[in-house]
Order: sequence, then C-alpha cells, then structure tokens
Amino acid sequence: MTRTHLTGEVMKLINERIVQHQFIQYQAEVIMAARSVLASPWSESRTDHDFYRLVYIAAGKALFTIDGQPVLLEPGKLYLLTPGSEQTIAVVGDEMLVAYWSHFRLMSQERPPAYKIQLPLYVEVLKERPVIGLFQKMIEAQSTPGLTKGLRMQAALLELLAHFFDESASSKTLIPDSPEMDKWHDVLLYIDLNLHRNIQIEELAKVAYLHPNYFITAFKVLMGCAPIQYVTEQRLEAAKKWLAETTLPIAEVAASVGMLSHYLSRLFKRKTGITPMQYRRLMQERASALKQVTDAEKECE
Repeated sequence: MTRTHLTGEVMKLINERIVQHQFIQYQAEVIMAARSVLASPWSESRTDHDFYRLVYIAAGKALFTIDGQPVLLEPGKLYLLTPGSEQTIAVVGDEMLVAYWSHFRLMSQERPPAYKIQLPLYVEVLKERPVIGLFQKMIEAQSTPGLTKGLRMQAALLELLAHFFDESASSKTLIPDSPEMDKWHDVLLYIDLNLHRNIQIEELAKVAYLHPNYFITAFKVLMGCAPIQYVTEQRLEAAKKWLAETTLPIAEVAASVGMLSHYLSRLFKRKTGITPMQYRRLMQERASALKQVTDAEKECE
C-alpha cells in the first residue's frame, strides 16, 4: 500500500478516528472553577503544577508567559494552558481583567497514549454566552452539596473540552505527520477497505511491518483497544451506515461488513439495545422529520 492512498478527506477521517480513541483513554477531574476580577499589577507564577487550565477572558487583557515566551490573552478566545512548564500570568492595561477559569486533571485509564496530540493554545469563541454558561455551571455545582455535584462539574468541563477539541480539529492537524504514524494510517485504511473479509492479525501486522505479538500491544497503546475489538467496532459502524442509508436486506448488510446475519443482529442488540431493523426505522423517521423541517424552511423563504 502506498501513501498516495492516504490523502485529503480519507487522511482527515482516519486522523479524527485516532484522536477520538486517544481522547477516550482519559478521564477528566475538575479541581477548581471560578470567576476572577483582577487589576494591574496582579500577577501569578507557577512552576510545579500538575493540572491543566481552561481560561476564558471576558474583559481586559493578560500577558501569559510560558518558558520565557510571551502571549497576550484577550477576550473572545478559550485558552488551554498545559502543565509541566514555567508559567506566569500578569494583568496588563488599565481595564479590569474578568476571567472564567477551571483547573482540571486528565488521568489515563491505563497508560498515556503513544502519540502526543498537538493542541493549539487557544480556539476562537464565536458565541460567548454558552461558554460562560458552562463555566458558571461548574462554579455553581462546586458550591452546591449533593450526590451529583461531581457529575455536574465534570459534565460542564467535558462540554467545554469538546468545544475546544472540535474547534482545534477544524483549524489544524492534531496528529503530526511522521513515518511512525504513516504505518498506522495504512493499517486503519486497510481495515476500512477489508471489513467484508475475515481480517487476520498477521496481515495487519504485515501492513505495519511488525511482529504479530508486538503489533497487538502497539495497536492497543495507540487506539486503546485490541485490533479485533477495533475491527468489530468498525464493522458495527459500517453496518449502521448501510442500515440508515440503504434498504438492503439485513443479510446483505451483514455480508458487506464480514458478518453472518444472526451474529450482526445479536451484536447490534448487545451494543445498542435495539435490533438492526429497529435502528433502520429510527433513522428513517429521523430523516423524514429533518426533510419536513427543511421543506418548511424553504417554503418560508
């Protein structure tokens, strides 16, 4: 397989899939959230913190210095400040600094992902109110005792992180190109193109130029699951697409993703709680409802 196969939209989709599997290897824990109003010459330095910081500047400006490199923090941007470096934040200018912020930790469920995702320092915020609203939810939950306090804080943080990651993915490549990553791109594409077949570990290892035993370990580090589990997951996703977009019989859908009809039905219900036919009906109803909304909007124009 040559690298010419992996260009444009295909490369983007495969990279997104890798990033998705890297994200789910982490759990987020909120440490603190608050709204701060500060005036010059306030400043703060940190050298040994082990947590991340999400910061949104609602008004004013601050100078953020990381390892000696200055960056101006200003309104309209959501910042992600990472641990492990010498950092200083100082209010600049005459205007009061109004900042919403959260400190949180990312904990790996097993081991850190094999390849570091390249995240930007900030993303643009086009709609300020929802972002501030999520910070406010964390702040309110933090001061409210109750069984669901931690869940509410985590839910708001995950929504903010989802916004940050979505905007990051639309603005740049999150995984850097390298010969090491190229082989994994080839492996994932090979799986996509051969879902109708009985894919063997040995052939995947051959694509990656690795011994089968080492391939299984390396794949799990990258994707957070074993190769066979990943193949099954992709077969199920492909089946969902066939069910939603075609009227093919279940047996043909199953064959297109390398499964027998009864096995697909059993797996589908175990994973989703509904049968393939029920899923198809739900997707058809959804498509019909969306079409009605679209048609109504066109009539109003």
